[in-house]
Amino acid sequence: MAMNCTKCKIKAVIKLPRHNAAFCKCCFNGFVIDQVQKAIRSQEMFTKEDRLLVAVSGGKDSLALWDILLKLGYRTDALYVNLGIGNYSESSHKKVAHFAETVAAAHGSVVHIHTVEREEGAGIRELAMIVHRPTCSTCGTIKRYQFNHIAIQQGSTSWQPDITWMTKPPDFSVTSCTGKMNISRNKAPVSPLLWMDSQKK
Repeated sequence: MAMNCTKCKIKAVIKLPRHNAAFCKCCFNGFVIDQVQKAIRSQEMFTKEDRLLVAVSGGKDSLALWDILLKLGYRTDALYVNLGIGNYSESSHKKVAHFAETVAAAHGSVVHIHTVEREEGAGIRELAMIVHRPTCSTCGTIKRYQFNHIAIQQGSTSWQPDITWMTKPPDFSVTSCTGKMNISRNKAPVSPLLWMDSQKK
């Protein structure tokens, strides 16, 4: 049975049972942005005076988060870690660069690029073999380190002491520029994982 948008009454493209609602594409985008803003305010995550850093992978979730924060008026830069995984890394790097140039730049936002092979001397697979750890584990450790490193480094110069936010399901870390806070997913008092029903269904 066809559903109509709860807000504008035209044909809906997505149903959110948890909210007892359905939305067309336009109204759903607005709903997600509103939900992100409500979560930020109700949990006092940060303010528009803070400088934010979002780790982006080139995938839809992290780029959508960066986009939403910019649309809401938050001063948000991004960090992209190029893992050196052939076509995958080449493609994701291009997507991040394209978004930075065509969308983020207009907001005065920049992307910081960390290339693992250039900075560490080997690609992610080679590094995993060197440290005798699974590739995914090595990848997560490097990303977390680089995220914390650039937050502290930039925080000591151009950024205000703030909260920096990385989200990439199913893991995130929250780090202050002073380096005094590092919260793992299972210890975080508030989850910045804001991809609600559409990601769960």
